[in-house]
Amino acid sequence: MYDSQDYDSDQSIISDSSTDIEEIVMNLNSSFNDSDSDSDYVSDSDSDNSYNSDLYGYSEDDEINIRDSLHFYSEKVDQHYYIGMCDYISPTNTLLMSTTISPPMYFQLSFQSCYRYLYNYGITNQMYPFTPNIHIMKLNIQNDGTYSVILKTFWIKIIQRKWKKIYKQRIEVIRQRMTIYSLKYKENNGNWPSTISYLPTLYGLMVN
Repeated sequence: MYDSQDYDSDQSIISDSSTDIEEIVMNLNSSFNDSDSDSDYVSDSDSDNSYNSDLYGYSEDDEINIRDSLHFYSEKVDQHYYIGMCDYISPTNTLLMSTTISPPMYFQLSFQSCYRYLYNYGITNQMYPFTPNIHIMKLNIQNDGTYSVILKTFWIKIIQRKWKKIYKQRIEVIRQRMTIYSLKYKENNGNWPSTISYLPTLYGLMVN
């Protein structure tokens, strides 16, 4: 499986310590706001039954490609983030962009459908030992035109671990605020006791 652990030995492939996680989120989110034509096309294709998969012999992968064709055939932008698959080229120790899917389409489909589509429509030809997986990828167009990528999916795992810890802290603070002592203290003083005055949030999640 393509996983951040597989490439820990080569940080040039998977990691750029200067990258802000907010940049990744905002870049992917812009696909919903700035690429209105893509979203409109997806919506129009859903409501337009002008083609029939059974009649024309389309597979599910073909249908997805038709609905997401504006994204699929669009020119990809250097240093932007994409959802998709990549292929590992061992001689040059490089990850090549295989194929991508637009965020609106990705969230409309099941993971299995996305996986099959990205695999069947991509250049990925390895199944073992580097089983392809769906990743967040930062595109790096090289001087010779090669579409190499840097995997950023590991940020999701880091955020999940951080949030799990924060969530437990939130539950404990809320539990303590529900005690008679805490409620009475707030009623008399206008604020919670100092030990439970702060309710942890997403803000500052990645600081520590």
